[in-house]
Amino acid sequence: MTEAIHDQRSGGIMRDRTQAPAAGGMSAQRPALPLLLALVTALAVLFTAPNAAQAAKADRPSRPHTGQDCRQARPGHASCRVLTRAAAGQSDGYGPDDLRSAYGLAPDPGRPGDLVALVDAYDDPNAAADLAVYRARYGLAACTEASGCFTKVNQRGGIDSYPAPDDSWARQTSTGLDVVAALCQQCRVLLVEADSDRGDDLGAAVNTAVALGARYVATGYGTPEDASQLALDAKYYDHPGVLITAAAGDNGYGTSYPAASPYVLAVGGTTLTRNPDPASPRAFDEKVWGDATGSNGGTGSGCSTLEPKPAWQRDTGCAGRMTNDLAAVADPATGVAVYDSYGDQGTEGWSVAGGTAVAAAVVAAAAVHAGPSAVDARPASYPYLPVHQGLTWAVGTGTNGTCDPANAYFCTAQKGYSGPAGLGSPRATLAFSDRLGGHGAIILTSPPAQTTAVGSAVSLKISAKSLWSNTLQFTATGLPPGLAIDPATGLITGTPTRWGTWTTSISVYDYHGHDLGASFTWRITPAGGCYPAQLLADPGFETGTPGPWTATGAWTFDTAHPAATGHYSAYYNRRIAGGTPDTLRQTVTIPANCTSYHLGYDLWPSSDLPAGTPAEDFLRVQLLDPSGGVVATLASHTNQDDTDHFVHHDLDLTPYAGRTLTLAFTTEAALPTAGQTDFALDNVALTVGL
Repeated sequence: MTEAIHDQRSGGIMRDRTQAPAAGGMSAQRPALPLLLALVTALAVLFTAPNAAQAAKADRPSRPHTGQDCRQARPGHASCRVLTRAAAGQSDGYGPDDLRSAYGLAPDPGRPGDLVALVDAYDDPNAAADLAVYRARYGLAACTEASGCFTKVNQRGGIDSYPAPDDSWARQTSTGLDVVAALCQQCRVLLVEADSDRGDDLGAAVNTAVALGARYVATGYGTPEDASQLALDAKYYDHPGVLITAAAGDNGYGTSYPAASPYVLAVGGTTLTRNPDPASPRAFDEKVWGDATGSNGGTGSGCSTLEPKPAWQRDTGCAGRMTNDLAAVADPATGVAVYDSYGDQGTEGWSVAGGTAVAAAVVAAAAVHAGPSAVDARPASYPYLPVHQGLTWAVGTGTNGTCDPANAYFCTAQKGYSGPAGLGSPRATLAFSDRLGGHGAIILTSPPAQTTAVGSAVSLKISAKSLWSNTLQFTATGLPPGLAIDPATGLITGTPTRWGTWTTSISVYDYHGHDLGASFTWRITPAGGCYPAQLLADPGFETGTPGPWTATGAWTFDTAHPAATGHYSAYYNRRIAGGTPDTLRQTVTIPANCTSYHLGYDLWPSSDLPAGTPAEDFLRVQLLDPSGGVVATLASHTNQDDTDHFVHHDLDLTPYAGRTLTLAFTTEAALPTAGQTDFALDNVALTVGL
């Protein structure tokens, strides 16, 4: 019987040698064995491999197809992590174009040597034929055994004597092969079939995948954590320079293995839906797959009580290994189209697949586009590197169960990092590169603030260049509705459809891992020219300082005095009579072409002067010209307005449209008396509208 081994010189899978790969690691190819030893080895393989397959078959209870894909894992065994549903029609389930759009994976890398491995248990007899059907349906180039693009081996690297078949694991195998084809169309694919679903058999298959040259290995299986897993980590999953992705589980909140291993990249699951907003920077939305009950399936996540925390993982609520690191589509309700004829469990073989095995395959295939990591690197750490922060699609909503409220991020999405979604989902190749050059490699000219009227055509070019690459990619968030950016040229075009103010953020990156961002304000005005707005800065004095206001004399800002809303007000405590008037003022430009102009404020005059005292303490609301002269006194408040609460006042500023004036609150004590009047001022707003 011939065995397949990796030719380190050619990067290919060879079929003309009798030597099996080493059980673990990436050792160099060994010299040919002496003739007698080769004969003994061949005979041993000939007689033991079929027996191993028969043992696996005997260990696995036979069962009819149920549509639930994988039974619950028994101790020492793993279950596959794929869930399928019947396809509702030819267009049901996401295809290659959908997945590439969702994860920003534009052209295929097409580099020789890109070998992605899938590790599953048991045999899928129709794997090659089913892959051909899938690729033909979507117009993808053929990937056959004859061409060397697709190779199937057993856990020892042999190209025959495959293990016993299993319809559930066959569905997972077909699903993984189809996902890799969708996202990495020119990749070579290696399928390694373990003799059984035992942890040692699956681990040995991972070692074989690495020995045969795979730098990206997707493992779509798992089992609940137990102490025996610690002996498997270094034996099967410690492969520097190799990205091993592991499915987090499909039963809601809870950790599983090997996702909890510190040597792998744990992948959680999302619900992936199309974004109905055409102006959104992304055509899809994602949330955590699952619900608070955990009874309807959902991604796994949690804090391992057995595995140590990797040095690159920085969350503070879990002392051990936290799952997950990244996430991708896994909800079967929004799953991927797959073809599997072995169980014939869909519509003529077609079905829609979910489960975190799908997510693990998505992440492994996406990582190929960034290129292989250094041979001594830990590629699972790349998304956590400071230079990569924010370079994934955020998954900020959803939950996969119930967990301790003190560490709610274990089971509930949040900004930045959470257990179910990790750092988010793949966004092009940015989080996977190990080329960590500084930001200086890209020169980006930040656009100035923009003002555009509704209905006016926009053409704004983002100016950027890279010192390392002739090719840049651009993304934008916070664009006004109706506008979009060309990812290849950085040209923003479109016609704004809604007035308002947006903070637009631009990100520019090249294929060497360099990135840079900039933000600017984009103001869209109504077609008539008037922009409805509140014009004063810090209207409620919540900075706790004068800030944009200019204050003289006894005006103070603190929480010791009453506020109408919030925590702060502007408070005036009267000085000695006859002194220079004190003012609180801010200069503002009042636009023309609006139909309403209102000045509103809340005021509480508090006086300890006896009732009937003439007006002697004043607060005047005034408009001043640039030289400080009084243009108008809009209102006057005195000690006679004494009350025990705030009173709202509203003044019409229509006569002053189109002018730049200073709004001033001027206080003055006219007579020397033993009493005084204090004024508390809050919620000052100058509002213009259509």
